[in-house]
Amino acid sequence: MNDGQNSFGRQAFDLAERTATFGEAVIELAIAVRRVDIVGPLVRQLVRSGTSIGANYTEADEVGAANASGGFARGKS
Repeated sequence: MNDGQNSFGRQAFDLAERTATFGEAVIELAIAVRRVDIVGPLVRQLVRSGTSIGANYTEADEVGAANASGGFARGKS
């Protein structure tokens, strides 16, 4: 798999990089949207939702790495 492909013969992508790129695209879209009163709250929510995926992925990845290395995850009850 040194050629950048996964076991299915498809291009392998770094999920952290993909989520960052997605967040950047969401921000670019938000900047391009025409400013009218009704759209403001929707654009803000879009940016919050579209950029939070990167943070959520990073946190889940860190928990998974800690569990794999014999650490423990601090859970919410």
